[in-house]
Amino acid sequence: MSHAIALNLSISLADTPISPRYKHLTKLCRTYIVDGFRTDKDTGEIYGKFVALQYQSCSEKYTAATLKPPSARRRWGQPTVITKIDNVVHVDFSTSDNNSIGQDDTVPQRNPKGAGRRSVSTVNPISHLAIELLTTDLGKPHPLWLDNIIFGSCLRAAGQSQNVCNVAMNEVVGTLYLHEFKVETLVTQGTSLRKAQRIIKAARHASHGINNYLRRRPKLLKLYEDAAAVEATVAYSPDHLESYPHPQEAPQHIKSMYDDRDYLAYGKALRAFRLGLN
Repeated sequence: MSHAIALNLSISLADTPISPRYKHLTKLCRTYIVDGFRTDKDTGEIYGKFVALQYQSCSEKYTAATLKPPSARRRWGQPTVITKIDNVVHVDFSTSDNNSIGQDDTVPQRNPKGAGRRSVSTVNPISHLAIELLTTDLGKPHPLWLDNIIFGSCLRAAGQSQNVCNVAMNEVVGTLYLHEFKVETLVTQGTSLRKAQRIIKAARHASHGINNYLRRRPKLLKLYEDAAAVEATVAYSPDHLESYPHPQEAPQHIKSMYDDRDYLAYGKALRAFRLGLN
């Protein structure tokens, strides 16, 4: 601060006679001017140089007043002179027109080649057999040939990272229930994009492998197709709701089927009884 005061005094009093008081003040300062540079007297370090700008300030009077001491007869004095910088642009935002700038309707030019990976949707060839193939009793594993195909698809399609498969077999098994293989289906459930792409790729590979395995074994394929047909006839379907006009109690011979643990025959007989087919 003392440097700034000395600098301002030297500029303001450059064309006026130097008073003894100013000479005494400069002796108390630690700096002096050498060729226009402010220099330390003790170390010789240069602090800087005064630069005069071409923009000069003009004086304007505002309706503000200075506060006088309590002992004065008048509480407020004359309006204070406040300097204003002319090179600053003043904008009155209260009167500006916000609608002066129109909406930019420019449409960005699209890449005619269609850069980027396109979304691929593949139909699952074993979706109608997925329940019979993949759903097992509690504690009962899948057939060995089915596990081998799924495990091989995980290694072949998804790959490995540091001797660890990039996808889990359970993730691929859950994806095999879908009717169509879409990456967006897994992404909407919280799976990351790259992980979903790997799972779909492995599931697509596994579904075609299972389909080829069953087509080469017609007897095994017929067994699963018959089980799926029975499941479709007795299973609940949200697309086709049946109304039961006879809610009375089932006959004893139908109940005996349930007691004998013949659940398939019991389901068929009870369904026919509710629909009034017998």
